[in-house]
Amino acid sequence: MILGASTSRAARGLLDWTQLQLADAAQVGIGMLRNFEAGRCVPGEANLFAIQSALEAAGVQFLPDGGVRLCPDQVTFDAEYVVDRYKVRLTARRNERAVIVDVPRETIDDAAEVTADSTVQRVANFKKFRLDFEACAKDVLRSQTPHVRRINLDTTTFDEWRKRHRQLVGSGETSHF
Repeated sequence: MILGASTSRAARGLLDWTQLQLADAAQVGIGMLRNFEAGRCVPGEANLFAIQSALEAAGVQFLPDGGVRLCPDQVTFDAEYVVDRYKVRLTARRNERAVIVDVPRETIDDAAEVTADSTVQRVANFKKFRLDFEACAKDVLRSQTPHVRRINLDTTTFDEWRKRHRQLVGSGETSHF
């Protein structure tokens, strides 16, 4: 994609950067950057590359259709989990930082549409819906400050996430991704 004045401004807006901050990060002249974003000039290839590289290094992703967005946080989950009689506890890693994700027994039971299951059956239901719990936790984590250390997937949060997810995928059945 060729960087344009409007995409440069939009990318700066996502980062909450001033023109001076971008010029410093890209190591280009502030006057050239101001003229470029005002549409008064088209910088040379080296300057365009420097501006785009600085924005990408700061976490901006340029989309093929001319849009821009911030790169989503990397969220992964450890394979192990802890079970007690009140919850299942997962460990998520958000940009390599550990985050505790508690899934209460009520949430697991409601996802499986059962009540008062035994711990053994609850663990089986957790395994059945684990990918959905993880996907919900990813969305919740990405909506929180990067420094959050613990989240709780209560029934309301999970049900609302599942409704929105079903609308997005356009089917009545939750898909595991």
